[in-house]
Amino acid sequence: MIRKLIMILLAGAVCLLGTLPALAQEVRRSQQYDILEEYQRITGEKIEKFSESPMLRTKVAAGELPSVEKRLPEEPIVIKPAEEIGQYGGTWRMVSVGRSNLEWHVGQFIGYEQLVRGAPDYSSVIPNIAKSWDVSDNGRVFTFYLRKGMKWSDGMPFTADDIMFWYEDVILNKELTPAFPDWLKVTGEPGKVEKIDDYTVRFVFAKPYGIFLDELARGIRETFQPKHYMKKFHPRYTSVEKLEKMTKEAGFDNWFELFGDKNDFWGNPERPTLYAWRILIPFGVGTRVELERNPYYWKIDTDGNQLPYIDKVAVSIVTQPEIAELKGVSGEIDLQATPVLDNISNYPMFMENRERGNYRIQAMPVGWNDVAFYFNFNHKDPVLRLSLIHISE
Repeated sequence: MIRKLIMILLAGAVCLLGTLPALAQEVRRSQQYDILEEYQRITGEKIEKFSESPMLRTKVAAGELPSVEKRLPEEPIVIKPAEEIGQYGGTWRMVSVGRSNLEWHVGQFIGYEQLVRGAPDYSSVIPNIAKSWDVSDNGRVFTFYLRKGMKWSDGMPFTADDIMFWYEDVILNKELTPAFPDWLKVTGEPGKVEKIDDYTVRFVFAKPYGIFLDELARGIRETFQPKHYMKKFHPRYTSVEKLEKMTKEAGFDNWFELFGDKNDFWGNPERPTLYAWRILIPFGVGTRVELERNPYYWKIDTDGNQLPYIDKVAVSIVTQPEIAELKGVSGEIDLQATPVLDNISNYPMFMENRERGNYRIQAMPVGWNDVAFYFNFNHKDPVLRLSLIHISE
């Protein structure tokens, strides 16, 4: 019997960080191979063919989808499963306390797909959507190389244009982004994004930005948007008359409100995604959010199976953390961190009910936020001014 799993994330987040290149390669080779060729070169094993979920195989046979070979990119990530090769099918049950918890904590499971990501052991930054990158000697220019043939969940190509749309038409648009993001600045000066070709972009800063990769990997930081879909709601690509009509029909006063509504992953099932699952029943429709597998997801396991293994995700929306905790104890959750396990004082309760709820608890290592440095620049003593350190609980 497969036991249900509840996971405790003592650090609160599932990502990050630190930059130790030697460890990065070790982690990557043991759990992730950045491209198919790397997997075959390092292991000596060849993946001769790809497999897919029976759910998708049925759609391929009916002519509703192209074959799995045509849906995967030329250079998919190869993931070595933590325990064993999985089986296709099933529904992953989770719980969320309202919308904000859905976006942040559930989003860490569903939507942690950005250019780069934190390694599982928090030791480094590893490739993700970008298969590799270069950093200039002066630490000012970061060049990212994308995966050729990668597609959005609707089958449209993902290219550098999707990153440039995010930068030029969203970040630089004052109505959509009134304040330029701090994480894209160095000493208060905004960075720039440039397209080299369809699969290469570079971020350029006025001064060295040594922690830029860490910043990219932190939390949920999406540096791209589906241009082919979102441009329909942007005045640079759609006439004012048409945009005004759509805005009024949707019940909004301004075009940027319509844009935000259409760009809502959790609220708009039509918006294409790069995540492993796409929205089926959005937030706000009943007390449950449902997702189904993305047929164009761009990662495989070491047997050539297109990921994810699980067909669907069902998130129960509750109003109180106590309700989420009861669902955990009663075995109504398959894998969860917050909000079920936010309160460490409930740890004994979860341990005592493991057999009855048919779950296990896994303690995760503390992540990037376990140590914080606070420098008292106003202190009169020149030594104490730079020597105050606080270690969080």
